[in-house]
Order: sequence, then structure tokens, then C-alpha cells
Amino acid sequence: MSPLDATADKNLRLALVDEVYCNKHGYDWLAEVPELRDRYETTRHAETEPAWSDLGVEPTHAPTLEVLVLGLAVTAADLAGVTDLTLDGDRVIYGAIWNYWWDLGDHFVIRDLSGLEACPKLGKLHLGQGLVDGASLEPLLRLPALRDLALCHTGAFRDLEVLGRLHLERIWATNVPAGDRRWADELERLREAGTTFR
Repeated sequence: MSPLDATADKNLRLALVDEVYCNKHGYDWLAEVPELRDRYETTRHAETEPAWSDLGVEPTHAPTLEVLVLGLAVTAADLAGVTDLTLDGDRVIYGAIWNYWWDLGDHFVIRDLSGLEACPKLGKLHLGQGLVDGASLEPLLRLPALRDLALCHTGAFRDLEVLGRLHLERIWATNVPAGDRRWADELERLREAGTTFR
């Protein structure tokens, strides 16, 4: 059983696999995993999916690569090594799977953060701008090391009141409209509790 099995959202699983493999091999990790290239070349739909050498070049979708990446081995120890996680649209894997995806829709948008607890040492989390949308913040309560959080108003989080139950030292809230009382009230409570704003 994979430690990612509790991760309900396929796109969160994809981001976590990408993070683990970036930590192991560097940002351009796809080039460092030749067995992935070989499996892709033998299983891709040649009529509709680009060759390995053309991934990320044209605005084409490579769903076979997405399936293969989601199937890569990730251990509990790998996830325990994730201490800093940014969930935004700049992950290298997105451009390989579907170059120009951002202009074509919300294919990689994360709508459920359940399963983040598989990263027990996660201390710094950046929820990006536009990639995490409509998610509950409740799963963050299961991150005992979380002290630094960045989130954006555009994320349309369902339960901002969870912020007050986290043990944050720092928070960064962006794009909050001046008239949004819901956000203003929660951020003021955090200020009063001693959370630093950056």
C-alpha cells in the first residue's frame, strides 16, 4: 500500500510525486529516470502523444506520462523528507504532461488537500495562486510541523476559520480585497495570536 493512497485528489498526488522526485534528482528529474522514458515510449499513443524528446515543446497532452508518473514509487520516508512544499503551476511535471495547460483549462487544479498528512515534517506550505481552488483547509490541522503558510484569496477556501486552529508562526495572504470581511476577520485573529505576517 502506498503512503499516497490517502491522497484523495489525483492532482495533489501528482504534485507530491513531483516534489519527491525533484528532491531526489533535481528540478529536471524526468531526465534522471530513464526507465520512465522507456516505459513512456513503449506505451504512449503514438498518433496523439509526443515522443519523449518532444515533451514540453508543443501544446500537446501526454496522458500516458501522467499515469506513469502517478504510478512511480513513493515511500513514507520520501514523504517524511518533504519539509517545504509549493503547490503552484510552475512544477516541471505539468509542462511535460501538457505544455501550455494553463491556457487550456484547469487540468492540474487541486481541489482537496486530504493526504498532506503523509508529509509529517512539512513545515512550510505555499498554496500558490490559482492552482489550489475550493479546497478545505481542515487537512492542514493534521500537519504537526506546519509553521509557515502562504495562501491566496483566489483559492476560495471553504473554511478560513481553520487558520485560527493552526499553530502558525508566519502567514502570507495575497490578493485579499480590502472589503472582504471574512478574510480580514480571520487575519486579524491571527495577528492578535502573534502570527507574523510577511
